Amino acid sequence: MELLVVIGIIAILAAILFPVFASAREAARRTACLSNTKQLGLAALLYAQDFDERLPLFTWDYSTYWSIAWSPENNRWQREGAILFPYTKSNGIQSCPSYTTKGHLGGIGYGYNERLAGTNYAPPSYILLEPAALGEITQPASTILFGDAANRADPGATSPRDIRWATTKASDVNMLQPPSSWCYPGYGCTASADFRHQERMTYVAADGHAANIQRDAFTKILPAAEQDLDAGRLYVGDRMMER
Repeated sequence: MELLVVIGIIAILAAILFPVFASAREAARRTACLSNTKQLGLAALLYAQDFDERLPLFTWDYSTYWSIAWSPENNRWQREGAILFPYTKSNGIQSCPSYTTKGHLGGIGYGYNERLAGTNYAPPSYILLEPAALGEITQPASTILFGDAANRADPGATSPRDIRWATTKASDVNMLQPPSSWCYPGYGCTASADFRHQERMTYVAADGHAANIQRDAFTKILPAAEQDLDAGRLYVGDRMMER
């Protein structure tokens, strides 16, 4: 009887403590992710200083991207050779510790703000050939540069509205979309913000500081005076992605 009581007490304690341990572990991963995104942001800003204060392209030739590059010698995608690799010199900081779906986003779990990256399908121009210059970003402290992202085909994706479409094209899988650009018919379906850290997304802003934002705050409807449907601005997340 005493043994059963002890076992019962242990089971109760385990039921109480295990969720606490899991929450603490995820909080630690979110902290690591904040560090990763900050390093990526600093790498992009260093790149801009070397290239007339213009941010890196999303891709040079659809085989060399900001985060990964195709290696004909090894016949695989790898992080060495990526546009930002000379400024990071690291593979580790390009991997979100909570991102487990390795088949998308180059296995890194981060996306690049498509409205800054130079390959944008947002109105009114629908395509921007040049990435943003630092001077063009009017609110750098509140503009997302890189952030947690997931493709709709990721079974564990927690993107807003949980829209998941299947695509594995390398050119489609590591761009971070604002809410109003989710899955437009005819334009494919690329990566979007992912709130994998206890309903939070970590990101680095265009001024280099890292932060996190809750899903509800990112998808909150803007006041009517701040909305602009023609420019794709309806949610707080839209404003945080603007050039």
